[in-house]
Amino acid sequence: MKDTICPSVCGLRDSTTLSEIYPKLLSLDTNQISEGLAEYYMDLSRIQYDLCLLNQSDTTMLRLSLISSEKALYHSPKNVEMLWNAGFFYRVLGDCEKALYYLKRYGEACPKKYWKDNKDQIALLLGHCPNEGLKQKFKIKQ
Repeated sequence: MKDTICPSVCGLRDSTTLSEIYPKLLSLDTNQISEGLAEYYMDLSRIQYDLCLLNQSDTTMLRLSLISSEKALYHSPKNVEMLWNAGFFYRVLGDCEKALYYLKRYGEACPKKYWKDNKDQIALLLGHCPNEGLKQKFKIKQ
């Protein structure tokens, strides 16, 4: 079913494709999905984020993408993509505490061979958070 609703498109999806796919995903009754619910919410989150990028002055789609990321995490708690996204989205929306919560979980789930570069990215993300205690918890220097 996924391939008929959400066909693969190389690179970024254009606004026409996103506008066609998004209502189809929203119209699905998730109570009827017995397998792959995490993947459904991951797809929904990705499309909502892509739609957010088309209109960066409106955070509605970013907030919806965050909600979908958290729903995906409910079904797949160690999904590194959704952990990263939730942390990133919370930081963009100004909630450093929740950003740190998800980014720490990301660090625990992320394969250690990728962790050093990601730790530097996390330091950049949280470096401007006003709470010094958060920075110390994560050992972030400015």
